[in-house]
Amino acid sequence: MNYEILLLEAVRKADPNYLAQYIFKEFKKAEKDHYSSDEFFNGCLSILKQWKKEINRSLELSHAKIFDLENKIHLSKGTEEQKARAIEQLEIEKKILTIRTIAIPIRGENYKLGQLPIGSVKVVDIQKLTNALEEVLQLLNNKTLPPQRSEKPKPERETPKTFEDLFYNPANAEPCLRVLNELQPPVIDAMNNYIGKAKGIFPLWIKILKSHKPKPLIKHFKNTIYKDLLNSKVNGLNLSKDASEFRKYYSRIENSNVELDIKAILSQYSQSGKLGK
Repeated sequence: MNYEILLLEAVRKADPNYLAQYIFKEFKKAEKDHYSSDEFFNGCLSILKQWKKEINRSLELSHAKIFDLENKIHLSKGTEEQKARAIEQLEIEKKILTIRTIAIPIRGENYKLGQLPIGSVKVVDIQKLTNALEEVLQLLNNKTLPPQRSEKPKPERETPKTFEDLFYNPANAEPCLRVLNELQPPVIDAMNNYIGKAKGIFPLWIKILKSHKPKPLIKHFKNTIYKDLLNSKVNGLNLSKDASEFRKYYSRIENSNVELDIKAILSQYSQSGKLGK
């Protein structure tokens, strides 16, 4: 079995909220081909370890190249001003180049020199896959199955009148909104003024709050309701009348780490007690 292709396809095809279910279905297919659970999951985990090593190696090589360039700049015959500008540019590249931004190409077992990679993965993909595999293993050990994808939850019947009414616990409204201020770069300022450049972060933020574990933080409403109450809460946001932002695909946001950052801040809030029950 080609575990590398299986995991790459999981990253490409699976709904991020149902990645464990996707993995479980692939395991059941493998089981029909007489693969044991140990064989299947060890095969998957070994690929993830290999990917992680390659990412770390790629990061080390990239930093080594930058260090080498710094030395060449210092030894060059340019003016001090030119050298300073070049070093400053390298420092910017060094800050951008982190374990979370590095992507490694996946070439597959039949790769031939000159062929294009079949895909790429980042450390965030590895983390999601690892979590999904561990979830399925835990469920199998407990002799239970991951819940199958059900119909989308029906919108709440009542119409919320305030931003706080969107939340199961109204006290969570302000800390959840503060998350958008703590992002780098921030999306809102301390006075709830919109200062960002990508309104697509708001639909993503709503999606994360609705799928928060162990319990969702925000109720399920029509997108136009989210739009109206966000516009009233965040000064200068001005989401479109038909809430089209909730239907658009924002490639820059999808390819960034902002979803992971939002979840990390929410996790910190939960641990510190900033989020209520």
